[in-house]
Amino acid sequence: MLLYIQQFPVRTKDIIDVYQDGDTGWFTFQSREMIYLMVFNLTKNPKTLPLPDGQWINKNGIFQKKDQLNAFETRVYLKDARAIPQFLFSDGHIFPGMEIEKIEFLKGQIFFDLHPNVPVKKMEFIFEVSPDFMEYETNGVNLATEVWNGKRVVRTIIGQ
Repeated sequence: MLLYIQQFPVRTKDIIDVYQDGDTGWFTFQSREMIYLMVFNLTKNPKTLPLPDGQWINKNGIFQKKDQLNAFETRVYLKDARAIPQFLFSDGHIFPGMEIEKIEFLKGQIFFDLHPNVPVKKMEFIFEVSPDFMEYETNGVNLATEVWNGKRVVRTIIGQ
C-alpha cells in the first residue's frame, strides 16, 4: 500500500472556504500557488450547485456560478489565475498540477518537470499561452497552439 500511495505526490493544503447544504457542497483549498475547488453531490439525484466567485477549470471546460453534478458525483476544479501563460489542467493526479514539480515559462517556451514519484503513464497537460505565438516549445517539442474554451492553449501528452 505504501508503494501505491507514493506514486501520488502529497503537498501541503490550506483550506480556504467550505460550503455545505445537506448532502451537497464544496470546499476550496490552496496548495502552492494553485487554488482548488472540490464539489460534491452525495444525493441520489442530479443537482445544480453554486460555485464560489471566479472561473473554475476542469476537463469539461470552464465554469462560473454553478455546475450540474450527477448523483453521487464529486468534481475537482482549478481556479483560473487569469495570468498568461499559466497551467490550466492535467489528468495525472486527482488534483490537477500536483504531479508537476516545477514549471518554467519563457518566451514561446514551457518547461516542466514531474514529481519524482509520479509513474510514467499517459498524461495530458494544458497550458494557457500568449496569442502572440502559434507554436510553443514544450519540454523540447514544438507544438501548435489551439483554442480551448475561448483560451489560446498548448496541449502536450507525455508517457505511454
